[in-house]
Amino acid sequence: MASLDKSPKTLSADSSSHCKAPGSPDWTGLALRILQESPSYLTRLPGIVNALYRLGIDPGKTINLNLSLGCCGKAYYVPNNDSLYTELLHNPSGKVEASIIPIDTDNLSSTLRLFDKLGIPCSKNVLIVNPLGWPLISPIIMDNAGLNSRHCLDLGSYKVFPGGLHPLQGFSLSGECLQPSSKDSDTSIELRGFRLENYYTPIGSSKTLQLDVYEGESWIASVWKKSSITILDKDRKGSLEIKSPFYETPIAMLYPYRFVEQVVLEEEFTTVALSAGYEGKSIAIGSRYPFRVRVEPGKLEIQYNRSLRISPGGPLTALRLAVEDSIIHKPIEYCTEGLAHIRSSNSIVLIYGVDPDTLVLHLLAYSPVSDGVAEIRVRAPVKQAFIDDCREQEQLLFQHELGRIPLPWGSWYKVEINVRKPLFKLRNKQRSR
Repeated sequence: MASLDKSPKTLSADSSSHCKAPGSPDWTGLALRILQESPSYLTRLPGIVNALYRLGIDPGKTINLNLSLGCCGKAYYVPNNDSLYTELLHNPSGKVEASIIPIDTDNLSSTLRLFDKLGIPCSKNVLIVNPLGWPLISPIIMDNAGLNSRHCLDLGSYKVFPGGLHPLQGFSLSGECLQPSSKDSDTSIELRGFRLENYYTPIGSSKTLQLDVYEGESWIASVWKKSSITILDKDRKGSLEIKSPFYETPIAMLYPYRFVEQVVLEEEFTTVALSAGYEGKSIAIGSRYPFRVRVEPGKLEIQYNRSLRISPGGPLTALRLAVEDSIIHKPIEYCTEGLAHIRSSNSIVLIYGVDPDTLVLHLLAYSPVSDGVAEIRVRAPVKQAFIDDCREQEQLLFQHELGRIPLPWGSWYKVEINVRKPLFKLRNKQRSR
């Protein structure tokens, strides 16, 4: 059906790195492998054609395939040289290996220098910061024996923080960690009719933080508010069996830039984000690293690498869990007042960098499930802002310090916001002279 030309186009370092950002799946390796080794998979991986375009490759010219790029991450082709168009969803592949690029919160410590250059008051504090545009869904497990905070539960070499941390706010690292109580832990982990079947024992809980902690053969799991779960495996690779209430299971799996839904009896999937079940009776599963899910009647078998997060919810929750899993949490010096306010609505929005030399904030915004909008309110006047989808750059308009990013389904944008010193500060100085 499709074949490579004798001299296929390859990615340059510039085009490859330009279309990457922390908190986003890296589709580069998958796109290149499909392009060079299995071009027929272009008709089995929804969104992969859009990924190739954004990486500077035109598959219609590189591969003998009549392609037409539509909206929302969709692509169409003309099979057998007739006049009938079809979307590239024929027998979609269940294997999409693409890790989430990690978010290093240490980059946000530059906020101190930025505020100093802008002349904005800043109350310095050492915090664990949430760089995302939504309150954290899942608890945080940190391998840091020397860390202390009144917000954490002490497990010796591990410290556990609850979910719920608001965007660009932080847990203060003052006070002592709470000691776990051996009472009141549930003996089983169950979410909306889905139940973990592995052998594990409750090892502690905290009513104050609404945390329960369990230990398996090689893993520990923290459950926040008896709903969201974070699992960390000491042996790097682990497996879980989850009992499901479904005979045929509705599955939504992440492909490049969007999810695809299907109902399966028995099937195997590899991805970083997947939801199972109907709305109202469904769970979301996400990880920074690709994990494998074997779906059978009444059962999900999962093989994962290092960590896994589970919560009630659909596809958007699954991807948010994967993005949360990609955060490298560490104590950083940060302004207690916060850098900005971001609200992600039904999308993914995060701040991954602050450049105090150029006075630029670096954000990522994308929408894999539906049309959405993101709101950003910065604590400084905005000089100019741009959105970039890897193919072209457009100006983003701000009204005072508030900006809104329209996010059509399947969209993906890097956002740069250039701030300036508040004028009223200059006026006050002039008056004082």
